[in-house]
Amino acid sequence: MYSHSQLLEYAQDFIQSYEISIDEGCDYRNDQTDNGHYYCDLASEWADSQVDIYNSDLWEKAPKFQVWIEETINDF
Repeated sequence: MYSHSQLLEYAQDFIQSYEISIDEGCDYRNDQTDNGHYYCDLASEWADSQVDIYNSDLWEKAPKFQVWIEETINDF
């Protein structure tokens, strides 16, 4: 789980990576960047890039989530 400060850091990284400015009244679900990309699509693309897709990478990190993995197995 991420702390509040880590989440803010990731959000700031995303905003800077795609050169997004926060404007009052902007509808980030429907508005586009100067390049014609929807903000919501950029956010999805960035989020996807932050997720491991290979089993070896996932199992390498599994010990960090052991409590939740065991809890899920027990619930089902």
